[in-house]
Amino acid sequence: RRLAAPILTRVLDAAPARRAMAARIAAACGREVFADCVSAVRAPGARAALAAVAGEGSEVEIASLGRLVRDADPGVRAAASRSERRILTRPRPPVRLVTLGGLTVWRGDAQVPDSAFVRRKARGILAALACARGPVHREMLVEWFWPALPPERGLAALYVTLHDLRRALEPDLGRGVPSSLIVGEDEAYRLVLGPRDRWDVAEFLDLAAAGGDDGLAGLEAAEAAYTGRLLPEWPFEEWCASLRVEVEDARVSVLERLAAALLKAGRSAEAAVRYQALLGVDAEREAWHRGLMRAYARSGELALALRQYHACRAQLRRAQGTEPSGATRALYAEILGAG
Repeated sequence: RRLAAPILTRVLDAAPARRAMAARIAAACGREVFADCVSAVRAPGARAALAAVAGEGSEVEIASLGRLVRDADPGVRAAASRSERRILTRPRPPVRLVTLGGLTVWRGDAQVPDSAFVRRKARGILAALACARGPVHREMLVEWFWPALPPERGLAALYVTLHDLRRALEPDLGRGVPSSLIVGEDEAYRLVLGPRDRWDVAEFLDLAAAGGDDGLAGLEAAEAAYTGRLLPEWPFEEWCASLRVEVEDARVSVLERLAAALLKAGRSAEAAVRYQALLGVDAEREAWHRGLMRAYARSGELALALRQYHACRAQLRRAQGTEPSGATRALYAEILGAG
């Protein structure tokens, strides 16, 4: 990618017979390479070739056409204007929002770089609107992100940041055209995802809710959809606290149901892995200790099953000052007798 623009620029300027091909390659490389080519080419025919192909695909953004639309050559300006109209009328690429394990945003097949958001708080507002799953009053957004500013300055900062956010998500948005993603409703704002857009949290929660309906396959799909904690970049913000709890509770529910289903299906070693993950969440849950003991025992690992009982006993004594329940002691005796 580092060499693409210099090579293509040389071809565009020096090889008229290959300009069309080079221009299409530049457009396919995306906005950065295309913009570099626009800035570097000298021949009017080269600029016209770039202007002509800019609107053909989905990789070139309207911002890259600014110089060509104002070009001194009327042929270049005309071609750039036609491409600009095509870009403005084409459907926007689907957006994929990833918030589990960290925030990343995709437009089509291309990841939106962090630099596209200009202001770091634009990413935070996007995350907050996603977590809200509904409209958020502008005063609440100011309180979350600019608590130290006077209300007027906080609102001004919010409007500028929302503009940056909209440009990052929809760079081809025409002047005065409302965003289809960040929508204003009276004095509130909402993130509106269309039918082609995706959000990993929504997909995970849907799979978690329906996982039991599809048996093991559904539970395994739900487990795979969880790729990390919600927005670890913002560990303490109140705007994501309730959703984080909901996501973690759903993950625990999936793991618990999956562990039991794997144990029932005779896949004891795989069940043991899930019970270990559950105990990593809450080491005092006796039911999970018993599940792990059964998984070890059915895998033929009797020593590990007995050791797990003692680990459970030590944990309960340390944390609660209690002994294991009768059910846990009975399971221990059963495994001890089997050995």
